[in-house]
Amino acid sequence: EKLHAANFDHAKCIINLASYTRRNKAHILFNHLFFSDLSPDHRKALTRKDCLLKIIDHESYSPRIVEWMVGVDNIRGCSANDYPRLFLSTLDNPAMLWQHAYRNHLTPVARSLLLVLYSFQVSVALEDLREAFDALRLQEVKMLGVARTANEFDSALDELEGSFVRCERGSRAIVVSFHNPSVRDFLEQHLSNNTEQAEILCNSLVFYDQLRAVFTPQAMLYQRAPVRLGNGVDDETIAKAVLRTISQTAMRHTLFSKADGTWGVSNLVTTTVEMNAAHAMKMTKALSPKYGIMIAEGVLRKEEERLSGGYAVLADLPMILAASDNIPEIEATRNRLIIAASVAFEANVIYEELEDIVALKDFIEVAPEAVSETLIQRVREILENNGDEIFDSNITNADDESELYDLEKTVSAIENVFNLRLEHIQELIEEQKEQIRMQIDGPPDDWYERNAEELVDASDADIVAIFGSMFE
Repeated sequence: EKLHAANFDHAKCIINLASYTRRNKAHILFNHLFFSDLSPDHRKALTRKDCLLKIIDHESYSPRIVEWMVGVDNIRGCSANDYPRLFLSTLDNPAMLWQHAYRNHLTPVARSLLLVLYSFQVSVALEDLREAFDALRLQEVKMLGVARTANEFDSALDELEGSFVRCERGSRAIVVSFHNPSVRDFLEQHLSNNTEQAEILCNSLVFYDQLRAVFTPQAMLYQRAPVRLGNGVDDETIAKAVLRTISQTAMRHTLFSKADGTWGVSNLVTTTVEMNAAHAMKMTKALSPKYGIMIAEGVLRKEEERLSGGYAVLADLPMILAASDNIPEIEATRNRLIIAASVAFEANVIYEELEDIVALKDFIEVAPEAVSETLIQRVREILENNGDEIFDSNITNADDESELYDLEKTVSAIENVFNLRLEHIQELIEEQKEQIRMQIDGPPDDWYERNAEELVDASDADIVAIFGSMFE
């Protein structure tokens, strides 16, 4: 109720599992047990002191594992005496949650569908999933000699829905996602140990989203200790997949939980081909020179075609040029792309929107000799005469100071590239910062005094006491 009533309009919160205290973990476990359908004997077995403390302090403690392990259907056949051992062994090896069901209860076609869904990492539109599934099945026929049957996709989806996956209808599409994030975790571990399956999947990719999520080389990743299949698949297979999928972007949707317990669908902005291309250019440095150059040449030629056809997103083009710098073998192709881009920037843009000005600024930064002084002067005059109108919506719609700090950096970069001063815009940004600060109320002065006990983590006795009330 406190969270529901709080005003978070101007605050963004990230909760890291590492930040959970022992008290937090104990309360999470208590709530799941209290509202579960487990028998009293199962609950009592788990709330013995020695078992409780091992669960709370386990290095693999996770709310998703706790949620799974208190589900009656998920521990069917497990006696109360064996329940603590099963719970702790699952924490020791979380893959056990899904390994048995995956290997023994699913048909091969259903397992294939799970691998395709894994390759998207997030929720995916039903029709995109169907297309990617059909491509994988064709590869399995070709490489493994398996036989196909009628209505494979629908049958596999029916088999998985409600256990491994969930489907929800949005305004634009039916969206499919994993029923529980731990399914994805298991599949990642499973695929990382099965190179042959990973190669078949890579050879079947239809959308660049799949390649970006799964086959990005380890050297490019910034996530926390990720496991990715790009390290186990040969460079030629990855390079061919890049060039095959670079222009294909899936419809991106995500599922979210509503306050009433039902699920909704959000429509996300899809990546552009230029974003895909920039990502692919960065990948070249993590692959062998032969296949890195193969990707770079193919990507730049594809972008030339998009520019000549009027399809390229100019705002994202500088990312490709920045990522392709310092590769001598592709210099001629890169220079042709720069010339084609300079023509587009000169002829096709009015420069009344901040996005267009930022795109030109980014282009000048990566190709300073490609833009005429006439165009630079024209944009400089537009900024001097209409700066307030150009920046107004970005300033007034910012609801977080970090957005305004980013905007300040953008203004400074524009000032530097176009050689002018925008002091008034900087003043407007500062005024908006002050308004945001005034809207955020800090905790009352005595908050820490009144809540001091929450700042001290729970002792063993405190944890035992929390669960002592469960059977009162």
